[in-house]
Amino acid sequence: MQQMQQRPMGITLLSTLALLAAIGAAFQAFASVDPGSVGLFGHVQAGSGFGLAAAGFLIATGIYLELAYGLWQTKGWAWILMLVLAIVHIAFNVGAAFLGGASWALAIGGSIVPLIILVYLATPGVRRAFGF
Repeated sequence: MQQMQQRPMGITLLSTLALLAAIGAAFQAFASVDPGSVGLFGHVQAGSGFGLAAAGFLIATGIYLELAYGLWQTKGWAWILMLVLAIVHIAFNVGAAFLGGASWALAIGGSIVPLIILVYLATPGVRRAFGF
């Protein structure tokens, strides 16, 4: 019989944060469809692109829910997804700085947490918990 390994505390935290991100994205999807209903933006004109934004937030909701589940269950694919999301986040920050959409200070500041996550995911105990 195989002994079950305990989930690392940092992974529990990341899973919980992913669940909170899913809730936030779902709220944003709702607000994008009918912003007046939550009192944030007032009346939305037809063709304003809020439906597309809502679809994007719904996709993000699904991704974050899956990530929260996978991290909680220490599934190998969730480790890979978290790694990819952290790298993409850093790439967007650096790209925004190169294209002038953000200052370098903002890009570096916005990349600190994803870098910490990358380093944490690379630790032997976390890799072992996910079967790597």
